Amino acid sequence: GWEGRKRLFRTQLSWFRRRTLGNFVVQYSSQHVTKKRLAVKKDENAMVPVIQQFNPHTFNFNKINPEEVIADVRMYELGPLSWLWKTKKSRLRDVTARVMINISPLAPAHCVVAVRPKNCLPQILTRDSLELGLAMLKDSRRSDIKVLFNSLGAYASQNHLHMHIVYLKGLGFPEDRLALEHAASEESSTSSSTSSSSTSSSTSSSSTTTGENGEEKKRNLRLSSSLIRVDRYPVRSFRFSEISHNGNRDHDGDSVGASGDDHCSQDGSGYFALASRVHSFVRKLQEQNIAHNVLMAKSADDGNLCDVYVIPRQNQCKNNTVVLGEPLKFAVVEVCGLVLARSDEQMDNLTETHIRTEMARNVCLPPDDLERVTAFAVRKKKR
Repeated sequence: GWEGRKRLFRTQLSWFRRRTLGNFVVQYSSQHVTKKRLAVKKDENAMVPVIQQFNPHTFNFNKINPEEVIADVRMYELGPLSWLWKTKKSRLRDVTARVMINISPLAPAHCVVAVRPKNCLPQILTRDSLELGLAMLKDSRRSDIKVLFNSLGAYASQNHLHMHIVYLKGLGFPEDRLALEHAASEESSTSSSTSSSSTSSSTSSSSTTTGENGEEKKRNLRLSSSLIRVDRYPVRSFRFSEISHNGNRDHDGDSVGASGDDHCSQDGSGYFALASRVHSFVRKLQEQNIAHNVLMAKSADDGNLCDVYVIPRQNQCKNNTVVLGEPLKFAVVEVCGLVLARSDEQMDNLTETHIRTEMARNVCLPPDDLERVTAFAVRKKKR
């Protein structure tokens, strides 16, 4: 397993220092900054296209040391996963995914999941890969498991379809939930109590207030019972929630990217329907060349259900400011609340205000783009 492959790591977890800032966690390791496997070199000031062809001549996950592979995974049509843990003699044909150690881990048991690696798919999120990520959540007994995705233009390190699995236990997060998850829970609870009369509308309005600091604050935008826009966070995002078979999170008749070919129950429940709704939204982002990060997590309300957070964002070329002598880069883990400092000074002196300010300035979409993206997220079901 993962523990037995520590000798292959470029960086060791024991080098990390961590501290908690509200619902955020900051961590730093000089080893991680200097010894991490290099990503494909890019002009940091150039726009990174979200859609690119796979390039077999650059690094990809078919070129790794075979010892880095933990398991091959096959996903069957109705969702169950078959795991084949790797030994010298084991081999699974027609794999859905290959699970590998991350040789520069950010957390215990941090793994990379390459989706159909032999097919040489580019880093473009597919419905199949969403279904796989959700199936992996369902397959795990741990509540702190997270599945993460970076698009190109949102700090994906390699253009070879892959996701990350991390576990939060021991990192210092309150309730083993990321900062974005806490913000979404606050948004959802407030929205439910103040907007219950309007949830049957696909686009209920949000109130706007201006505080003493002149910041415009939007609150309680509830798009449907299975979708909210998270405004109580410096990077606006969208939380899609699984609808259970027994009526939890009752569906109000609206749908997000509803599809007629969902292989799920007739009432639209289950994670296949969730994957379909999310993918319909993500596909719009891909078509519009909008970079995005994705977080998949178990629901804080019901561990048998899943949530998917889609975070449309500015392209990484916009993320170029310096804080305390070093840039702050925001890939999916940072955007969700696990912030990687890049120097001792940054580690010791970074504040929650620094993090929120840089996210709002360099990651969050401008208001006009955000409203356009919100329109992508909401689509009335044809009756």
